[in-house]
Amino acid sequence: MPFIFSKERGLQVINLKDLKHHLTFISSDSTQGRKFGTETDELGITVKNLITDAEKIGLKPSADNYFQPVEIVSTKPGKNSFIIV
Repeated sequence: MPFIFSKERGLQVINLKDLKHHLTFISSDSTQGRKFGTETDELGITVKNLITDAEKIGLKPSADNYFQPVEIVSTKPGKNSFIIV
C-alpha cells in the first residue's frame, strides 16, 4: 500500500454526516463543550473521543502523545463593543 498522508486519508474518510455528529457531540451539554476554557471531568470524554477519531483516520501525535500545552487568552466583549471589517 502506498504511503498516504494523514490529510489525504482524512479527506477520504470524513463526510458531512460524521462531521456533524462529532461537532454535535463535542459541543453538547454532556461534555460541557459550550463554554471556552471550562475545566471539567467531562473534557476527558471529549479528549478520548478526539484521539480515537484521529487514530481512526491515521493521524499520529507529533510527540509522545496528542497533548501540547498552549497559552489560551479569552476575552468577553463589552455591551457596547463592535467590530469594523
